This record gives sequence, C-alpha cells and structure tokens, in this order.
Amino acid sequence: MKSQRMRIAIVGAGFAGLNVAKALRKAAVDILLVDRNNFHTFTPLLYQVATCGLDPSDIAYPVRGILRGQSNLRFLLGTVTESTRTPRRSLCPHRTAPRSSRMTFSCWPPAP
Repeated sequence: MKSQRMRIAIVGAGFAGLNVAKALRKAAVDILLVDRNNFHTFTPLLYQVATCGLDPSDIAYPVRGILRGQSNLRFLLGTVTESTRTPRRSLCPHRTAPRSSRMTFSCWPPAP
C-alpha cells in the first residue's frame, strides 16, 4: 500500500503562518497556505508609512515571492469562512480547500 504524505493547511500568512510554512520547507508534507490577501504586511513599520517616511511597497511583500522555490507549498487566495473538524477541511466562498491531515490557524484579527 502506498503511503500518502501528510497534508497541512495553514490559515493566515502573517508572521506565524509564514514561519510555520518556512519551518516545514524540507519536511515530507504538502502545505496549503490560505490567506485573504496575496501580500504580507510588515506591521511594525506601518507608522512609517502613515508619517510618509516609507512607501507602502516597502513594507508589503507578495506571499508567493517570500515562499518562492518551496516545492511542497501551494497558496490559495481566499477567506476561510468555516472549517470542519472531521474531515479537516477549510471552506472559502466559491471554493473548498482539499482535505488536510492537520490544520494551523495563524490569523489575527478574525475575519469580520
């Protein structure tokens, strides 16, 4: 019997979500990263943008660019509106994420 790789769903591409994805870079797992934005904002410097000290593009980076070259990762642009425990599945409007073995919720604040 052929064994399947563990599938991990990470909800949120903030600091925690990106660090979990990077930590699993060389692991024998398939990762699905779901976020409602296709960019990561470095919020500690947000005040610099508000005071015109930095350009907004200086603190926002594309998620796909940050995790480029990570062959075990797929990115899904969407907002998770529901998740089920058994089977572990994340539901986004207009699409359903594939079933996963483990889920990590790395998002704050919660979606309205």
